[in-house]
Amino acid sequence: MNYANLITPLIGAGIGYVTNYIAVKMLFRPLRPIRIGNFKLPFTPGIIPKEKPRLAHAIGEVIGQRLVTKDGIEAMLLSEEVKNTIKSRISEALNNNNTTLYQFMIANLSEEKTDSLKENVTGEITTHITHSLMDANIDELLAGEIVKSIKEYFQGGLLAMMLNDSILNSIGTQIGKGIRNFLENNGENIIKPYVEKEYDKITELTLHEVKDFTEKNEIALEDILIHVYEYTIGNNIDKILSLIDVSQIAEEQINQMDVSELEKLILSVMKKELNAIVNLGALIGLILGLLNLVLT
Repeated sequence: MNYANLITPLIGAGIGYVTNYIAVKMLFRPLRPIRIGNFKLPFTPGIIPKEKPRLAHAIGEVIGQRLVTKDGIEAMLLSEEVKNTIKSRISEALNNNNTTLYQFMIANLSEEKTDSLKENVTGEITTHITHSLMDANIDELLAGEIVKSIKEYFQGGLLAMMLNDSILNSIGTQIGKGIRNFLENNGENIIKPYVEKEYDKITELTLHEVKDFTEKNEIALEDILIHVYEYTIGNNIDKILSLIDVSQIAEEQINQMDVSELEKLILSVMKKELNAIVNLGALIGLILGLLNLVLT
C-alpha cells in the first residue's frame, strides 16, 4: 500500500476542517472592527457582532408574534398546573397570616380606596336589605300583627264591639302605609349603621380566621380566589398583553447583552451542531481528496 496516496485526502480533510472551523469562529470573532489606518479589514467584526441589532429585532419579532401569543399565554396562565400552584400558595399564605383583612386591603389598595370600598359594599348591602324588606311586604306583615294585637287586647270589651273588622282593616292599611313610607325615607339610614358595624367586625378578622370561617361553612376560599383569578385573566388578557411589548423587551435584552455573553448563549444551544459543521468540512475535504486521487 502506497501511504503517499493518503497525503492528498488527509490534506483535503485538514483544509476542510480548518476552513469550517475559521468560518464558525468568524461568526463571533472579531468582536470589533479591525482597522489599518483608515482601512477596515473585511469581515470584521464577526457576523453576529455586526448584525446583533438586526438579529435582536428578528428574535424579538419571532418571540412576540409566534411564541408569546394571547392564546398561548392564556392557556399557560389558566393551566391546571399553574392554578394548583397558586391555590397551594394561597392556602399556605392564609394559614400563616395574622394580618387582618383591613390591614391587607390598606396594604394592597390604599386607605382612600379601602374606605371607598367599605362605602360601596355597605351601601349595596343596605339597599339590598331595604328593598328586600319592602319586596317581602314587611309593612303589611307588621300592620297585620299590630291589628291582631289590638283585637286581642280589646277582645270581650265594649271597645271591641266598636272596633269592627272594617275599622281595624282601615287602621291596618294606614299603619302599613306609614311603615312603608318610613322604610322608603329612613330605612337605609337606620339599617346602614348596623351593616357597617358587621362589616368592621369582618374586616378585623385575620386572613387565617377568614379562611377558617369559610371552611366551617363549607366554602373553599382558595376556590373563590381561583375563580376570581380565572375571571380576571379571561377578561383582561388582551389588556395585560397590550401593556407588555414582549417583542420590544426581548429585543432590548439581546441588544444589552455583551457579544461574548451572546456567543456563550448560542454555543450552549448549538455547540453540537456547530461542531458537526466543522467535522463535515473535514469529511468533505477528505472525500474531495479521494475523488482527486481516483480521477488522477
